[in-house]
Amino acid sequence: MAIGGRSRRWLMWAAWTVLCTAGALYVGLVVGRPLYYSDGYTQLAGSELAQGGMVRWNTPAAERELPGAVTGRVAALPDGRLLYGVRTEDGTSDLMTWDPAHPDVPPEPAYGLNTEHNELAPAVGVDGRVWFASDRPASGGGYDLFVSQWSPRGFGRIEPVAACNTALDETDPAPDPRGNGLVFVRIDRRVRGGDDGVLWQWRSDDPHDPVRVFPELRRHREHVVDRDPAFAADGASLWFVRKRSPGTLAICRASRLGERFAAPATLSRDWRVANLRSPLPSPDGRAVTLLQPPLRGAPALLFVAIGEEVVPWWPGQAWLEWLLLSLAIGAGLLLLLLYLGQRWATLDLVAQCLLLSLLLHVLLFLWLMGVEIAGSLLPGEDSDDRGMQVNVVASNSPSSAATGGDGQVAASVRRAVAERAIAVAVPSTAAVRPAPARNGSLGVAHGDYDADPAPTATSSTQASLADAPATTPTKRGTDGRATPQPAALPAVEQK
Repeated sequence: MAIGGRSRRWLMWAAWTVLCTAGALYVGLVVGRPLYYSDGYTQLAGSELAQGGMVRWNTPAAERELPGAVTGRVAALPDGRLLYGVRTEDGTSDLMTWDPAHPDVPPEPAYGLNTEHNELAPAVGVDGRVWFASDRPASGGGYDLFVSQWSPRGFGRIEPVAACNTALDETDPAPDPRGNGLVFVRIDRRVRGGDDGVLWQWRSDDPHDPVRVFPELRRHREHVVDRDPAFAADGASLWFVRKRSPGTLAICRASRLGERFAAPATLSRDWRVANLRSPLPSPDGRAVTLLQPPLRGAPALLFVAIGEEVVPWWPGQAWLEWLLLSLAIGAGLLLLLLYLGQRWATLDLVAQCLLLSLLLHVLLFLWLMGVEIAGSLLPGEDSDDRGMQVNVVASNSPSSAATGGDGQVAASVRRAVAERAIAVAVPSTAAVRPAPARNGSLGVAHGDYDADPAPTATSSTQASLADAPATTPTKRGTDGRATPQPAALPAVEQK
């Protein structure tokens, strides 16, 4: 039976769709994902890094308490001390320094930076300059950004960052490790009563005003607050905290290429600790320190998240590669038969058989996804493992595909080996083994093993080998009793 023209066109369209989709997915799996990477300066092809590992950020663990009524975020000075804001008794915030190597020593004020106004949100650049926010009168209005040079002798003269300061609030500075710019947060107090925060980027070698880091973010659709930016040590990524309304704080990271930033990825999605802020990447890029602000009278805590490298495991996707390759080959063969069937109608029968075979294989695959195969050895006298019994049991629980490679056709195979008792016949005449000494020792002296047991208080039992004595048969019975009878005496006559 020949295939109609309309049906042929639909089949050819479906075959082309399967062929292109399977081929594209197969190529994507072989090359790896994503197709391109960035080291902050250049764009790298994913095919060049297909064998490279990836970093998975584990759930942060609490490391230490931070003394004081901590406010804002935490920075690290070149000498190892921590610099952060602490709320004082008069209600203002001052910058304090604290050495984690001497936790018993209370925090000390950052002399030269504090005034009677608020100072908070510090950040330290690779050149030792300290950036922070303050609402001192020298600012243009509200909170503005200031910078001071740090040295082992203290902090130098404070200068405002005039290129970034406006009538709005500027805070949370993040100096670029490349030394030519700054990322900061601008807050408009007219938006949601001050619950606002937008990331801006400023370059010292660019005469233009700062620009938004994420200009494509449409804030009128969803209210998003970005705070606490911090660059990685190599400048290839930007860490920050994002709050969606409503929702909890999320730790995000945006990749960087030149002066452009990609859409941020949320790294704390699977973490079991919430409401962390102030990300501070380590110099080696394998750890990040996070701050949990004081909650209900509890002290502030510093958490550390460790980046664990995971390496590629290509055998885990081998079954998917074979499946996609088989689909591509089947779709290509079907296309060939359909095209040739336009000239030789006899080939339509072959195409119909191929479609029926594909349908049966798909149905069989779907059925086997809910089949459990259990195997066990048949009990018997077989000395090998050739006796096997296979039971096919319908499984009520759906097969799980959460783990890689476990969602294959066969659900599970269980093999139970029959237990056989091994016993040795004991002869009627057996040798009695000597009882081992309990305090025997096995020592090593001068490279030689000494296994002679130490003498004990009781003498060793001698082995005895004797035949069991034969049992003498005993006969029992009752002898018959003879009853005496009087005997008649012959008469004697006297003459």
